[in-house]
Amino acid sequence: MKMSLQLKKELIKKVKDRYLISDKLNKGNILNELGANTEMNRKYLTGRLSPKIDLDFVNLINRKETVQR
Repeated sequence: MKMSLQLKKELIKKVKDRYLISDKLNKGNILNELGANTEMNRKYLTGRLSPKIDLDFVNLINRKETVQR
C-alpha cells in the first residue's frame, strides 16, 4: 500500500528532531529507515532533514484571475 504525501511529510517532521541530534552512524540508519518507509531518495531526505529547511513553510502561488470574455 502506498503512503500518501501528507503522511510522508508528517513522518519526516517527526523524525527530524531525532535526526538532528544523532551522530553520523545513526543518521545513516535513520535515512535507511525513512527511505524504506517513504520510498524517497536518501539525497532528497538529507535535504529535507537539514536544519536550514523549515518543513512548515508553505509557498503560496498568487496567480492573476482569468478574465472571462
